[in-house]
Amino acid sequence: MKATLVALGVLTTVAFGCGDDGVIIIAVNVGVIRSDVFCRGDTGQFNMETQGGVVFVVVISSDTVILNTSGSPAACTDLRVGAPVRVRGPTQSTQIAAQSVTFG
Repeated sequence: MKATLVALGVLTTVAFGCGDDGVIIIAVNVGVIRSDVFCRGDTGQFNMETQGGVVFVVVISSDTVILNTSGSPAACTDLRVGAPVRVRGPTQSTQIAAQSVTFG
């Protein structure tokens, strides 16, 4: 799995949108969960460190799709420190509003 993380790196897709900011960045970030996962109901957050050492705060909403590596649905409470993770969602500074999280 580590080789996969190194090979994937960080992929970014840029989509142009409307509004004050003008650009919305949807990123797929690959890394490892580096903090205890805080879950409240179907929302939560955790710190993810990328291969490059960048730490993001990943915010899980009630709309976030969480899957394990076999593609089975999972929940915020299934996420653990040290687990490899792939997060997709808009990034603002060092925070990702997760649209999907795949772990394991």
